[in-house]
Amino acid sequence: MSRKIIAGVLLLALVGGGVAYGLHRHQVSEDRKAEKAEKAAVAKRLAAAKRKREREKAAIAAAQASCHTAYDPLVQSLTDLQSEISVGLNYDEYGDSVRAARVKYGRVDFAGQTLACTSGVGVPAEKALNRYAEAYNIWNRCQEDVNCSGVDEIESKMQDKWTKADVLLATVDAGFDKVAPDGVSSP
Repeated sequence: MSRKIIAGVLLLALVGGGVAYGLHRHQVSEDRKAEKAEKAAVAKRLAAAKRKREREKAAIAAAQASCHTAYDPLVQSLTDLQSEISVGLNYDEYGDSVRAARVKYGRVDFAGQTLACTSGVGVPAEKALNRYAEAYNIWNRCQEDVNCSGVDEIESKMQDKWTKADVLLATVDAGFDKVAPDGVSSP
């Protein structure tokens, strides 16, 4: 009887071990399937995030191109005026340059621009134009005033306006770099 018991116990151990091995193998297989599924889900999320970043980059590039198209003629006109002032020009030449910049300003498509373009480029460019126009008005009043002794009397006031315009123009390039579609962070 003891041999039968020992044989039964051995048989039971072998059968039980086989069942345990089978269960373990099944669990390992399920774990591998879950791991593969998780890796696939992570890869899918990474690919979606990459596509989103690429779309945002393309949208930023398009917004910046649109902003440049709208404001480059005005900004170039103001930059030219800035250069002309540094080498010197007379009253009539200065007036012509300010008027030319005003014409460029009048042609800007404000409605078609993003908030970042308008606030980062349009507003400082407009303010710079206004400082140049204020300097022109100072010069013009002196030209019309018989008591004005000439440019020497008003030069410091005009220099102040030109300096303010120069500072504003310096912010425009940085403004172009910050342009992004509304709702998208700039680079």
